[in-house]
Amino acid sequence: MVWTFTPVPPRKTVAQLNADFQSIADAVNAITSTGVGAGGYTYIVGKSGAVYEAYNNQATLVYGGAGDAGGADGDLLEEVIQACIDNGGAGASIAIAPQTLTLTADGIDMNVTGQTLFGFGYGSRITQVNGADINIMVDVSADAVTIENLYLEGNYANNVDTIGIKLSNVAADYFTLRNSWIWHFPGLLVSLAGGNTVFNIHHNYISGTLGGSSVLLSGSADGWLHHNSIAGGNAIATGIVHMSSGAYINIDHNKLFGTATNYLYLDGPLYCNVNHNIIGGAAPVGTGDLIDIVCTAAAYGKYNIIADNNLYGDATNRDGIRLTGNEVKYNDIHGNTISNIDDVGINSFSQSDYNYIHDNYFYTVTTPIAFYGVESIWRNNYGAKFGVVANKFQNATNILSPKWGNQATPSASTDYTVKLTDVILYSTDSGNSDCAIVIDNEDGVPVSAAMSTLNGVYVPVGYTVNWGAYTGAAPTVTASFLG
Repeated sequence: MVWTFTPVPPRKTVAQLNADFQSIADAVNAITSTGVGAGGYTYIVGKSGAVYEAYNNQATLVYGGAGDAGGADGDLLEEVIQACIDNGGAGASIAIAPQTLTLTADGIDMNVTGQTLFGFGYGSRITQVNGADINIMVDVSADAVTIENLYLEGNYANNVDTIGIKLSNVAADYFTLRNSWIWHFPGLLVSLAGGNTVFNIHHNYISGTLGGSSVLLSGSADGWLHHNSIAGGNAIATGIVHMSSGAYINIDHNKLFGTATNYLYLDGPLYCNVNHNIIGGAAPVGTGDLIDIVCTAAAYGKYNIIADNNLYGDATNRDGIRLTGNEVKYNDIHGNTISNIDDVGINSFSQSDYNYIHDNYFYTVTTPIAFYGVESIWRNNYGAKFGVVANKFQNATNILSPKWGNQATPSASTDYTVKLTDVILYSTDSGNSDCAIVIDNEDGVPVSAAMSTLNGVYVPVGYTVNWGAYTGAAPTVTASFLG
């Protein structure tokens, strides 16, 4: 057997290092010259900017640290961290030991592929100086970047535009943010505004914005936002989480709370899965909705699943789930618990159609449903039955439905298609004896022999009912629509 060894690159002595550092520029140059640049190393940035290189289970001091020099170049600690990132090579990891870095100018750029910037939990803090317009992670512009176990804190006294973490380069894909605290930024907390794909944001505490959304996913795809606690302030016009034209995104097991106008705002989602979230809060301000799905672009708004969420309102004028736009179609909304809503539990406008809404639970909801998509199906929703509807027949399109009806009795020899929800029918002859009621399935095949009366007959959506060529008075029909 032949053993091979990879030698550790030579390093300057601590004395040599300390003698080199006459300025911040020298410190940054020294990090480059002492070997930070070999990909795959882990660099630990200690207090006062000391840098240790972890390699082969050994930690070697590569920069002794010179304290926080301040001055026009900003904080030395920031310069050292940025130098490790810039020169660490693809795949390097940069750790920030427990300490506080207070930025006086725009912060750290993650611009090298495959790097990880991590801390040691709550103690590894990066903050803004009071009153400064500073973004902490000013830009993540490289692929496969990971940020974890850091505490990033903004300042409400700063300008409204400040951002915690910002991805603006469309090439910055495969981004991971986990196990971090990000809060008190007046603008955005986490912004994926460059159409970034394959992201994983999980197990974070993201809270305290006053302006934009806490999490912005714009044009993103193939991502996962899960197991986060996310809060927002009352100035948010769209949503605590705002997703715009996103595809193949999973939003699950999050808690969205605070005083926001809207909570989860999905503008043009496509093939997205929103499930097992707790959404709502005590006494939110404004009249927005807990989940808003909007879309008018033909390519988006379809094939999404909204399932098994707990939506808790504040008894003000807001909806639980709202569907708006002529392209919000083919969505499956089921298993949600919707409570304490002072407006509409699920509100679907006439442009939103072909949606399947079933097996939801409504409790203390003023109006459980306001539903107008003629080709959608509403089934098995507890606490949201339509009940007996007087005018249920409409001859313009020959439908039998709890919506859109304009007359109480059927016309002779007319096939009425059951729309929106299943129905239980009762029908008497009203003085004539020549009704021949036939019920056909969706394929037009009769499911029973002709009947003169109906007594509690269940007819599902899509079936047709024809009362035959009766000649006497119109039959009396009672229709109890389910939900």
